[in-house]
Formats: sequence, C-alpha cells, structure tokens
Amino acid sequence: MTETILFCLVASSMTVTSNNNEFSAEVVYDGATELAVNSFTLYDRASEVVYHKEMLRVQTFFIHDSGVVFALNEQELYFFREDGEEFFLQYLTHPNGSGFSEDGSIFFVSDRQGIFAYSNAGEPVHEFCPGRLFAGVDQGNKVAIISTDTLFLYVGGVLKGRKVLSTPYARRVRFSNDKRSLVIDMPGRTEALDFGIEGEAGQE
Repeated sequence: MTETILFCLVASSMTVTSNNNEFSAEVVYDGATELAVNSFTLYDRASEVVYHKEMLRVQTFFIHDSGVVFALNEQELYFFREDGEEFFLQYLTHPNGSGFSEDGSIFFVSDRQGIFAYSNAGEPVHEFCPGRLFAGVDQGNKVAIISTDTLFLYVGGVLKGRKVLSTPYARRVRFSNDKRSLVIDMPGRTEALDFGIEGEAGQE
C-alpha cells in the first residue's frame, strides 16, 4: 500500500498602512515562508489600486504619507515611487532598525555600518554612527542617536554634542514638541536633555 501525503500551502498576508491612512498595502507572502513575497498591492484611501507588484526581493515595507514606499530585505534597501517604479538604494549589513522620523520627513535604516537617512524622494541625506535608537526632525537637519549608553546629537549632519546616559537600557528617544530638547524614555522614568538646540523658525 502506498501512502500519499498532500501538503497544502496557504499564502498568508498582512496589511501595511501609511501614518495618515491615505495609503494601504496588502502584502501576500509565500505559503511556505514569510521570507518570500508573492505580491504587493498599494491602495489609495478610496481602496482603488495604485499599482500591483509580484515576486519581490524584499519582505518589509514602509509607506510614507505621500504614497512612496521604502522596502528592504536582510541585504538590500529599495525605493518605490508613487507610480511603483522601483529603485535600488543600497546594500545592508545585518539591518537592525528602520522607520520614518517623527515628522515623516526622513526615512532611517540602521545596520552594523551606520544609520542612513533618506529623503522622501529616495535621495541620501546623511550618514551617522551606528546605533540602536534614533529620531529626527526638520528634514533630517536634527538627528539624535543612542548607541549603547551614549546619546549623539547631529545638526546639519555634523556632530553637535554627546552625552553618556545613566543607563544603557533607554527605550526611546524623541525631540520635544518645540524641538529644543531631547526626551528619552528609560525604565521607570523619562529624562529631558537640553543641548541648546535652536527651536522652530521664529522661536527664541
């Protein structure tokens, strides 16, 4: 008697949205692994298809409020224009973090070599020291990075200051609402650090 075993592979999917909910995408993964993407379909707010792509090399997607997309795998970073045209941006060495800045003006990707900032047109803006936490405002003009227990502040791509923190376990770094100081979430408390950063235009 011959026994026949049938394997049924069911594709899984997930939805990714822009921060303003103007765009969303259905990402369909191969049924055997989530490391292979069968298709990526971008929709506008009216649920109309903007574009559809198949058999992509990337697995993780970040949709900007304008509809452009940054996408990556374990070795490469790509950029999709509003019409879906695809561009290779750079090779990555063990990426460990990525995402848009608080104001959505910059996309960050971090790997063992450093943290790389891109504009929403897919253009490189600055390159920074490696770190595990990062934040940026004003089109990437002001960037904060935490590496182990040290905070680095960059203004215009130039290192303006650094400070050793009281703990290596910071959970988040962000700019204050007026962009004059940095707010760091730590276990059980929050600290505000004033580096003498100039605020928004028109503020004293």
